[in-house]
Amino acid sequence: MTAIEPGDKAALDQEFGARAEGINPYYIRYTVENVDGTDFSFTSAPSLRATTAERRSTGVVVSGDLGDCEGESAPAEFNTPGATYDTCRLQGGQEGADVAGAMYDEDDYDESPIVWTP
Repeated sequence: MTAIEPGDKAALDQEFGARAEGINPYYIRYTVENVDGTDFSFTSAPSLRATTAERRSTGVVVSGDLGDCEGESAPAEFNTPGATYDTCRLQGGQEGADVAGAMYDEDDYDESPIVWTP
C-alpha cells in the first residue's frame, strides 16, 4: 500500500445518492508486483479493504471507481519478475470512523490477514 486518503465526498454522493448518506470515501492506493514471473496478465488486483486503527473492518461496502481512484487490472506484460503496476481501490467508512490502513484477508489469509498502515 502506498497511501490511504480521504476521497471526494461530493462525487460519492452524486454517484450513490441516498445510499452514500453517513459514508465517507477513502482511496487505497497500492502497487502490485509480480515477484516470481508467473503470468498474471489481465488479472484483477488483490482486493484490499480499509481498516480502522484497531485493525477492524469499517463495516461499509462500496464498490466501483470514483474520481481519480480507478481500479486497474494487470497489464498484458505482467508476466516477468519485478513487473509492477499501480492501482486504486475505493472504500468507505462511516462518518467519524478512524480509517487508518488496509488489509488483505482472502484465500490463505482469511484467518490471519495482512494489514498495512501508512
